[in-house]
Amino acid sequence: MATDEDLFSLAIAVLCGIALFPFLHILNIIAGRLRRASLRKRLQTATRGKIVLTYDDGPSERLQPQLLAALAEAKARATFFVLVARADAQISRVRALIDAGHEVASHGFSHPDAFRAPAWLIWQDLQRGFSFFARHGLRCGSFRPPYGRVTCSMIVQCRAASKPIVLWTVDSGDSLSVMPCVEDLVAKVDAAGGGVVLLHSHDRDDSANGRQVEEYVLDATRALLALAERREFEVVTVADLRLRASW
Repeated sequence: MATDEDLFSLAIAVLCGIALFPFLHILNIIAGRLRRASLRKRLQTATRGKIVLTYDDGPSERLQPQLLAALAEAKARATFFVLVARADAQISRVRALIDAGHEVASHGFSHPDAFRAPAWLIWQDLQRGFSFFARHGLRCGSFRPPYGRVTCSMIVQCRAASKPIVLWTVDSGDSLSVMPCVEDLVAKVDAAGGGVVLLHSHDRDDSANGRQVEEYVLDATRALLALAERREFEVVTVADLRLRASW
């Protein structure tokens, strides 16, 4: 039978846990933010003279075939960071990406925000993403965190799984309410001498705005491929960069 002293000790332990949890969560985020800068710098160094087209949140029924056609026309390969919650129900479309010569990597399972969700939930989401690839016998070479949110615990998990965390150096802006013009995007990549470009490959709603975003992604893809040909930039996948998982 627990004594009053035992109950008091338990209460103190619970209160300390409640007090420390927000503090530990903040430290987890701060450590990740510090590491994020070096991850991005590593990509900038590795992509000089190269363009890496990356597409998040797929696979998709409507946009993906159009992207594959545009990439095939230029004989270019890209990296697709699939959202496993979608990919699990569309494994044939994931295999279509691989059959076309593209790289498929993990964007996690359900797209949680690592700055808002507890570390254990993020850990579980990443693991569900990696398990999808293992279950279907697919290679997963890297991980892109949703929203680009990097935390210390995420770095540890990806290091243990030998999966480099891959961010981007240029955001296409296709997820913004007001998208930049394609010419500005191309000029930014050109001025940087290449880079990892963030685009999205999921189907939007069937409204005029949704179709406009999909058209922007296609136009941006074609324009960046034309830039690569004009400037003799090499179009490669993330795997071609041979990045290593690091602390």
